Amino acid sequence: MQLILESDDQAYTLNNFVIASDRHAPLEVHGAGKFKGHDFEINGYLGPLADIYIQDSPYPVSLTASWQQAQLSINGTIEDPDDGEGMDLVGEIEIPEIADIFAKNMPLKGRLHSKFYIKGDLDELALAEIQASIANKELLNLQVTGSIGNLLTQEQTELHLSGFAHDAGFLKWLMPDNSPHFHSLKIDADINTGQDEYILQNLKINLSNKQLKIDLTGNTRIVQQAQPFRSLELQAEISSRDTVTVKPYLGNILPEMGRVKGSVRITT
Repeated sequence: MQLILESDDQAYTLNNFVIASDRHAPLEVHGAGKFKGHDFEINGYLGPLADIYIQDSPYPVSLTASWQQAQLSINGTIEDPDDGEGMDLVGEIEIPEIADIFAKNMPLKGRLHSKFYIKGDLDELALAEIQASIANKELLNLQVTGSIGNLLTQEQTELHLSGFAHDAGFLKWLMPDNSPHFHSLKIDADINTGQDEYILQNLKINLSNKQLKIDLTGNTRIVQQAQPFRSLELQAEISSRDTVTVKPYLGNILPEMGRVKGSVRITT
């Protein structure tokens, strides 16, 4: 089998896809092609063809896909493969270096590992017991745990984000152009979903460098628009060793006065 899908700037090619076996033996699966100019492979096995319709026992699935350095594995069973119902699968993603997969201009580096359970029916898949992490030695460690009740609609999302970043290059890329260069970020937040939006609740962010420390706490909604923040409610606590560092935030009206402490409530 050969399948070619073309878009304006990409061509997706499945050069070969083979399912080989007799009716009563496990089906061996082999596939290869190109995605975004890079080769990918699919290997594994499915249960016997006859078991798709007999359904005396859960139908086994074991597949592994690799693309560049990324590898995805799916293992488990399906109660009714004919209708895509009763999925009980374990998924695992491994990327040794995330910078090799995503945008080259994004200075986010580290190993990505994720494990999750796929439950439910094909038209209402749920991801349970999600555990995902991006780690780069002592420079970066971000953890996401929780569940997504409906993967297709992104509804019933209950995730928790926590971790730290000490990579100055990544923090400079992350912050607006006129922001100070921070050396450390710590974050802790709950991620939920509403109607066409994500909700960050119980948000706690700490930004710091040698002169300045900013603590942010509160909640916000995020939508996919030019100005994504909605119903933003944050409390900011600022502590600076000198006045020069915070002058851009105060309209450049203060002379050097030594240490500065202050707080502000930010709402939209």
